[in-house]
Amino acid sequence: LLPFVTEGIRSTKNLIPSATIQSNRSVTGLIDGNFDVGGDINVEMIPEGLELIYKHGLGTNIVTSGSGPYTHIIKASNLPVSLTVEKGFNDIQEYLRYTGVRINTLNWTFPQEGIPTLTISVIGATETNFTSPLSAVPIAPTKQQFEMRYGKIYEAGVQVAFITSGNIQLTNNLSTAQFVVGT
Repeated sequence: LLPFVTEGIRSTKNLIPSATIQSNRSVTGLIDGNFDVGGDINVEMIPEGLELIYKHGLGTNIVTSGSGPYTHIIKASNLPVSLTVEKGFNDIQEYLRYTGVRINTLNWTFPQEGIPTLTISVIGATETNFTSPLSAVPIAPTKQQFEMRYGKIYEAGVQVAFITSGNIQLTNNLSTAQFVVGT
């Protein structure tokens, strides 16, 4: 379960009009274009519950050490194959399941004051409707959001800067070309 602020994952399909004009000046017809699954998920930064997102966005688990302040070590690696993301509408018992989902972009925003946020931009392969959820009792994170006061940047163990606000964007440059054949 991922608590989110907003989300915009959708499945869309283009309709392509024919360029041929009939004798009555109407177009010949419309054909189906490619399916496109994707969108953004906006979340507030929390100290738990984002591990799977980081693994699929960075290609590795984040190693955390210390007892506060904590040290987080991230080493890039190959991205996992894909995720399944489910969007549930419990009041009407409808669940949209997106398969083949990969994280294309992670965008962290650290405000001068307030709660840091993360925008997760995803692309996927399919959307399917279900009447029951993947998990009847999903587990929700229990910790509070991070606060943004300041951070520190270290290089080779030496502090080189204080952070009062900032933005970090990681882009995996994934291609959706593999999703264009078929219906």
